[in-house]
Amino acid sequence: MGYFTFTGNPFVDAGLLAVLAWNDKKSPEALKLADLDEIISITVKLYNSERWRKNLYSVFPNNPFTNPSVKEKENKYLEFMTDLKQNIKPLNTGNGCAGCGVREPYKKFTKTDVPLTGTRDLRNHFPAAEAGENYCALCAMLVQFMPLVLFSCGGRFMLVHSASEELNYIYVRQCINEVKRQIALGDLAGIYDKGFKNPINAVFFLAEEIVRDLTDLFDEPIAVRIYNFTNYNQSPDLSIYDLPAQVFYFIVRAKRKGFWREWQELKAKGYTGKRAENATEEEKKNLNNEVLNKLLNEKSIVSYFVNPQTRTITGNFEFLSLYLKEVRGYMEKRIETIKRVGDELARYIKETDDTRRLFLLEKANSYDEFRNQLRIIYRKRFEKGVSTPLFTLDEYMEDLFPEGPQNWKETRDLLLFRIYETLSGWLTDKPLEFTEEEEKV
Repeated sequence: MGYFTFTGNPFVDAGLLAVLAWNDKKSPEALKLADLDEIISITVKLYNSERWRKNLYSVFPNNPFTNPSVKEKENKYLEFMTDLKQNIKPLNTGNGCAGCGVREPYKKFTKTDVPLTGTRDLRNHFPAAEAGENYCALCAMLVQFMPLVLFSCGGRFMLVHSASEELNYIYVRQCINEVKRQIALGDLAGIYDKGFKNPINAVFFLAEEIVRDLTDLFDEPIAVRIYNFTNYNQSPDLSIYDLPAQVFYFIVRAKRKGFWREWQELKAKGYTGKRAENATEEEKKNLNNEVLNKLLNEKSIVSYFVNPQTRTITGNFEFLSLYLKEVRGYMEKRIETIKRVGDELARYIKETDDTRRLFLLEKANSYDEFRNQLRIIYRKRFEKGVSTPLFTLDEYMEDLFPEGPQNWKETRDLLLFRIYETLSGWLTDKPLEFTEEEEKV
């Protein structure tokens, strides 16, 4: 007779994963009702401590630990949990539970016990706009363990959820390890907190922490959803951050292919402005990061791979290609064309010592200007006896500028990246700029 299963409800599943991780089990089918006893005792100890109780005001307002009128807090909480446990029913004995859907509801719970479900005049975040929601006893109990696997972010709390059980379990295990560390040290510091107040930076921190522990068997793009909420009495609120599957997979692949340092350098390019110049790593946690913002919003970050002002790049072409393939969706043929054309441009610039032409490629302000510089190089190569064209018409239309004038700067940056990489040593003592007189020569 089974009791436990994943439900798809992020709050319920978070509690279930907490029970699994605490008991060092991975399958819900392996759990027994007796496995709830120790984690109930642990939550009593944690939730009645000062810093955990302070956190709970934004998760379970007016529960026994956060309601000042309740005197015997631990006893009252144990009565609540004991009542729930005694009313747990097996799977597939009914329907109507908002959590699992395979048991009859025990009763209607409010935001005191299940975050964001509403109470009295405060309605929930669901279309029904009810002052509470129907849950079975087990689902309601599992939600009580959810704080163990939350991540603190600027007075709100984050919860990681995805379609991958392995990914979810890795995140939860890290949180449970933090709880066990607090208990072992006698320092009950509250919900897992690494000092983040900027939610987007926190999203990528959590993604990176998960990636560090992923097994080599994990080999599929998985979207990661992070719920960022507060259930505080006066202002309950919920924000959702969806880390695109292709972005998460890019980070996974960067780690596996040995590009972790390059990924960190690329990410660091996103901190801009005077505040970022002398900021410590701790301070950067709460600064705006343009690279991470654009990745989250599925916008190109190619320009951060290359710096024309210093003629430097981040990583190498293999690392750049990984981003183009996994995130931008470039086909291998397009990547190879860009690489070859970049090589040919670099060869022409070096053999003719025409760094002025490179300068004009860098300073092009429009698609027409950039295209004109390519045309000039195309012609000059033929004049010097180079028989193979810089690119074919098909390559121009399909690989270099498939969208015409739109996104031409991305192609420019990609070609410059390859030129800088190929000529990295040779360009060291070359001028970065030319005077107007020199440009007209």
